[in-house]
Amino acid sequence: MAQEFFLDPPMPDVLSQWQHYLALLDVPDGARVLDVGCGSGHPLWLLARTSPKVQECIGLDKNSERYAAEHARAKMEAPQISFRDGNAQALPFDDCSFDGVLCVDVLEWVADPVQALQEIHRVLRPGCVGLIIHSDFDTQVFAAADRARNRRITHAFSDAGPNGQMGRELYGLCRQAGFASIEASVYTLVNTEWRPDLYGYQVAHMMTEWLAEKRLIAENDLVAWLVDLRQQSAVDGFFYSINRNICRCMK
Repeated sequence: MAQEFFLDPPMPDVLSQWQHYLALLDVPDGARVLDVGCGSGHPLWLLARTSPKVQECIGLDKNSERYAAEHARAKMEAPQISFRDGNAQALPFDDCSFDGVLCVDVLEWVADPVQALQEIHRVLRPGCVGLIIHSDFDTQVFAAADRARNRRITHAFSDAGPNGQMGRELYGLCRQAGFASIEASVYTLVNTEWRPDLYGYQVAHMMTEWLAEKRLIAENDLVAWLVDLRQQSAVDGFFYSINRNICRCMK
């Protein structure tokens, strides 16, 4: 969702965000790592680039055909990467088979998030980290001149998916899943420029497409909102931020 393809060409803000995530995952040399709901596979690709001694990186997604080209590129560069089709609620792996598990912006789309987290707990080795992260879309902030229209669009987008407030629910869900310890933190992505290679620009355009397709906001309002954001940038008034809620879970 506007951050799936961040390596080539690079999105510097999203790249920095993922570098922070992987530092929290902190897997040892020789580790096996699983990304549940891997999407494009770019996070595992980044892990393979920055931690070449990781033994195996497996990406699991229920719609891997959508990302076939990106998966092929990742496997060509890093043979330790592989991809599988699968369901987060029934991971096709043995108990205690991974040294680290990622699950980022996935649980909103899972019918039973606690069951998915219990599956992550099951496949983790004792003492290892499951890094569970979700954006809280009610925390999106855009600087816009028309405040009422800005609020209406950002709130409509948050409410258009299954659960735009999943980020703030993560800690409780991870507690229910039975992890031994949970460290909660927040990563705030901030943009002060309106640029095509930054997340704020891309997510704003993605939001307008999503809301227009669902007919939740009139197209003329969406077009005017993008013009408003661009005009804020022209007078050095553009600002964007969003909170990524993080649970670093130990088994």
